Amino acid sequence: DAFDVVVVGPGFLHGSDARRVQARARERGSVLLAVGDPALLEVDSTLQVTSVQWQGLHDGHGYLRARQISIVATGRRAAARARKLSLWLPNTSGQIEAVKEEVIAIFERNQHVLV
Repeated sequence: DAFDVVVVGPGFLHGSDARRVQARARERGSVLLAVGDPALLEVDSTLQVTSVQWQGLHDGHGYLRARQISIVATGRRAAARARKLSLWLPNTSGQIEAVKEEVIAIFERNQHVLV
């Protein structure tokens, strides 16, 4: 009753416990965040990382300086239309930053993605 956001890991809730916790979160206006497979939970939105690319390694040496990820958000009701966003997580300055559209086009053409 005292938390605005409740985070549960994979396999943490089973059967009637999952339904009970979800109902309580909905009743109290809290956000229930399931990490991994939501299993028995009825989810409104899903975020999935679809690609990851690291910057900074050249010919097998160097320092990892930045990471670019692509995220697809899907859901139901108002979130039914899938949306894609690419982020620097972090960028070379250590900040979170949206990737500019022209960089996204280059990233999608480049199939040398490191996971």
